Amino acid sequence: MTEIDLGITYVQGTNIVVVSLNENDAKNHIPGKALHTWRFKNLPAFGTCCTLQVAKFAKGIPVKKGLMYWVVVSPDQQFQDTYDVWNNDANGQQGPFSNNIGSGWEKQSLQQLANFGVFGR
Repeated sequence: MTEIDLGITYVQGTNIVVVSLNENDAKNHIPGKALHTWRFKNLPAFGTCCTLQVAKFAKGIPVKKGLMYWVVVSPDQQFQDTYDVWNNDANGQQGPFSNNIGSGWEKQSLQQLANFGVFGR
């Protein structure tokens, strides 16, 4: 994996977001250990279209075919007032989703997928 492109927009609070590529906690079907993290600031305003945050890792992050991984978006630990929105994809695709609003990860469910792409070589 060398790049993740994400459609994330800013609503209020501190305009910083942390993005990570995580292993799958197969026992609980929730995000596991972070393999790498990126920080983005000055996101576009909520309701605007078509600006992507691009997380690159030139050396590549090894991933294995057939295993599930998670793309996680969260506030920076220093700024818990952040309220950002992950834009939904444009074609209504459903996929695995888990949410953590401060009390731990919810069990995986299905929801309309967020707007993102994971790329590699």
